[in-house]
Amino acid sequence: PDNDPPQKMGNLSLQPTEEEIAEAQSKRSEAVSAFVEKDFDKALALYTEAITLNPHAALLYAKRGQVFLELKKPNACIRDCDRAIELNPDSAAAHKFRGRARQLLGNWEEAAADLRFACKLDFDEQADEWLREVTPN
Repeated sequence: PDNDPPQKMGNLSLQPTEEEIAEAQSKRSEAVSAFVEKDFDKALALYTEAITLNPHAALLYAKRGQVFLELKKPNACIRDCDRAIELNPDSAAAHKFRGRARQLLGNWEEAAADLRFACKLDFDEQADEWLREVTPN
């Protein structure tokens, strides 16, 4: 079930140092590797560490949202994608993953709007495929 308490979202009032930004990038690289290896729990932990180090990086929230999709936690994905979009309204990845999460929850119209916007920002075959799944013929 998707009833876990929310993950750490990072403190937006803090400005990360150059060292923290570099460390966050390192954690992100490790998280990408873990994701590719389908070690989603490890990827989740690493993205959370990266977010704690650099809470202003929208892509970190979007990518952690993608991990939540793989873990079948669409509500957690939506929370992260909402934060990513708050930080960067033009984050195609955040709109794409939020759209998929909304689709999984049966919110077809919201899913279609997110996926359509994601494709408009940066066309993506997978997002386009998901969009076709939620729009009537």
